[in-house]
Amino acid sequence: MTAPRRPPTAKSPYADSKVPTAKAKAPLSEIDRWYDRMPWRRCKASVLTCNPICQRLLENGEQCHNAARIVHHLISPHVARSFFFDWRILVALCPEHHETTEGENLTAPHRYAITNGLLGATADPNAIIWRLQQGLLPQ
Repeated sequence: MTAPRRPPTAKSPYADSKVPTAKAKAPLSEIDRWYDRMPWRRCKASVLTCNPICQRLLENGEQCHNAARIVHHLISPHVARSFFFDWRILVALCPEHHETTEGENLTAPHRYAITNGLLGATADPNAIIWRLQQGLLPQ
């Protein structure tokens, strides 16, 4: 007795192609995991609430008019983790003006408008950048 015949099937055009597999991501550092935690989300929301407009000063000295959506650390948390939640070290930026570098590039720093904090407190990011260029950490 012979086996029952199966109808012919078409071969998938993708049968021989190599399908890219998801590569294992490197484990996140402790600092990188802080970005997914509630204290950072609250800090970020506070900075964006107090500074709804991008703080970058354009070449003509005028402040950018775009809505701020990203909070940028002037000092990388990987360099000084004690400043991770310090609002004086944070600036609110639009996606167009946010660079992917960690912290501020001190060889070609940008200029920023004053950072507004809670209860009317203010901080000057440009003074902080100047102190960093002198090799001093903010107090």
